[in-house]
Amino acid sequence: MKRFLLICVLLATALSVDAQLKFGVKGGLNVSKIRVSEGEVPDSKAGFHAGVMLDIALTKRIYFNPQLLYTQRGFSLEGLEIEGLSGSKGVEAKVTLNYLQLPLDLNYRLGITDIITVDGIVGPYLAMGLSSKTTAEFDGHEITSSENYFSADDGYKRFDCGLRLGVGAHLGSHITASVVYDLGMTNLLKETYDDEKAKNGIFQVSVGWLF
Repeated sequence: MKRFLLICVLLATALSVDAQLKFGVKGGLNVSKIRVSEGEVPDSKAGFHAGVMLDIALTKRIYFNPQLLYTQRGFSLEGLEIEGLSGSKGVEAKVTLNYLQLPLDLNYRLGITDIITVDGIVGPYLAMGLSSKTTAEFDGHEITSSENYFSADDGYKRFDCGLRLGVGAHLGSHITASVVYDLGMTNLLKETYDDEKAKNGIFQVSVGWLF
């Protein structure tokens, strides 16, 4: 974790030298699911993200947009049956995976009007798993487990990385908005059988404010 935070600081410091820089905050909605190679395909799950960002002008049109976000990912499963519990076939379970994420977006910016610009967004991301929570609903009751998927031997790896693609917009010099898809490249499973794979996939809808 210390190395991960050190990378965040060094990148922001090195790339801010001799560049026009703005600091900002952002947050928004996540719609995430786990992409699996075998077995039942999980449903999507809603969550949120929030954090800080830099907007660094490298050229007139190319901007570097590193961010540090607390972000919720995960998935949901419906129609589960709890072993030993009669009539429990309709259980719905939601798994929340909490991450600290470092997106490293490169934006190509075009002016539309005097106050509106649009961005094409591409770049990698790094993420570190922090904690997890599982919530199950059955017969009007909610059961929550705080067992950490990242700590279990048969759970998920903490480290994740992938590619981000999306579009964004700026209104004036302060308001920002974006829609981005995070395509996870890391197989999250610590233990695999028959070449099983599970990877993150997240849509992020964000709004932000640049100071």
